[in-house]
Amino acid sequence: EIIKDPSIDTRTNSTPFVIGETVTGLTSGCKFKVAAPNDFYRFNPYDDSALPDSYASTTAFLNIDTIELSKQATGDYYGNFQVQEVLVGTSGATAVVRDRRLISDRFGKLRTSFFIPSPSLDTNPRWATGTRTLRLSTSEVDSRLAGAVASAAETNYEASGTLNTVQENVLAVRNADVVRDTVTQNRTIRSTRTELRQIGWYDPLAQSFIVDETDGVFLTSIDVYFFKKDASIPVSMQIRTMENGYPTTTILPFSDVTLEPDSVQLSESAAVATKFTF
Repeated sequence: EIIKDPSIDTRTNSTPFVIGETVTGLTSGCKFKVAAPNDFYRFNPYDDSALPDSYASTTAFLNIDTIELSKQATGDYYGNFQVQEVLVGTSGATAVVRDRRLISDRFGKLRTSFFIPSPSLDTNPRWATGTRTLRLSTSEVDSRLAGAVASAAETNYEASGTLNTVQENVLAVRNADVVRDTVTQNRTIRSTRTELRQIGWYDPLAQSFIVDETDGVFLTSIDVYFFKKDASIPVSMQIRTMENGYPTTTILPFSDVTLEPDSVQLSESAAVATKFTF
């Protein structure tokens, strides 16, 4: 959220921001790339209004390209802007940061950036190497009780260091005898993918099927026919294992697909299908 009105804050101007330009914070020194207002989000998370294709002279928000931020640890775009900081674009546009809030849109989508400052400064916090869990939750105390949390999401952050070891090597050169041996080697490779998820107990529409092929099958997509849909709630498709005739909480890898309402096709006669591609 930004202030983009000279009558409210004289540090701003009426020059609109341009998509793709670089914005610099005058206090923190951060640098961001401006994304289109409707890039990723189609509805404004702050007031749920439809987002435009470009910025106006009084647009009160700025969409940051977080994909560019995540490309490099230290690159062209980095940093963490501060509240009441002045932002200046290469186009000459200026604005003041009004507030920093993590708010999802009407579909529950949220994209943000997690910035770790340089550990070379003693005043900055230190981050231990290894795997850490980064969790966002609507609960101020991070409650894990069912029904106590409206929404939550988490992912693993991994950090590792590199230790350079200098070693002296002595190389002796002499004529080598070439020996040819025939070697037979058997090697078994197993790949295991582990996914940890908090599965809620819902009452979904389920359909069971049996795979009787010897080597199994590869499912690429499933067509589903819808008669009605919600205006804002997305729909999810999952393939789960079954036990005693009921779906379990085990979701097969890569089989969880969610479509927004705009991607769901309606048909009163089952003539138009909605495709879920895995």
